[in-house]
Amino acid sequence: MLREAKKELFWFFIIAIGVNLIYFKQNAMEIKLFIVKSISWIVGAVVFSIGLLNVLLVHPVPGIVYFLLSFVYLPPVNDLLKKRYGFSVPPAVKIILGVVIIWFTLGVSDLGDMID
Repeated sequence: MLREAKKELFWFFIIAIGVNLIYFKQNAMEIKLFIVKSISWIVGAVVFSIGLLNVLLVHPVPGIVYFLLSFVYLPPVNDLLKKRYGFSVPPAVKIILGVVIIWFTLGVSDLGDMID
């Protein structure tokens, strides 16, 4: 009887560990998705702010371009592109575009000169 109780307890712990691992894996994926979407919102807001500053301080044309580029980073727009057209902008392209936007803003545009 003691042996059967140990066996049942052993299987109980194995099942409990398996359930916890499955829950942790799902929870980790939710956390990763939350972090990625938060970063997308932040970068989209930064690019939108750069566009607003360009419209107000420099010239409307680069500001409008920044406004349009900021929509690439917003998760609802990404979901809409995926749902309606079957594709979304890959994360690598978003990262490269972000680096180019920051480089252009700080290095080449007149807004970078106003910050200095």
